[in-house]
Amino acid sequence: MKNKFLTVENILYLAALVLAAGLRFTGLGRETLSDYEANLALQALDFSKGNLTDIGPQPFYILWTGFLFFVFETSNMLARLLPAIAGSALVLVPILYRKFIGRNPSIILSFSLAVSPILVGASRQADGLILSICFA
Repeated sequence: MKNKFLTVENILYLAALVLAAGLRFTGLGRETLSDYEANLALQALDFSKGNLTDIGPQPFYILWTGFLFFVFETSNMLARLLPAIAGSALVLVPILYRKFIGRNPSIILSFSLAVSPILVGASRQADGLILSICFA
């Protein structure tokens, strides 16, 4: 009996996802936060402590990062975790369009999204830019 899920196409998509996650998660908490990132992370930290402060221009990032800060110990890596996850998941979007653009172009697009320097850089910043791109 042939396994329908273990195809060459699915293995290639999985390889693109692993490559994207590796580029986005390697050394994620090593660098300090910039002033802009620290401002958003401090808002999330205040939210996690129950202080209802003025939520800035990125409420989705602040609320969910605040939840992570509430559950886990705060760190630079945790402040950048949600954007890294969203940036990695963005690689799987071409699967939804493979019927329209074809199998091979969608695989190539997945690998292109995995190694795109702009998307890798946006995924490694503690803000809501890549979340906006991913959910758009």
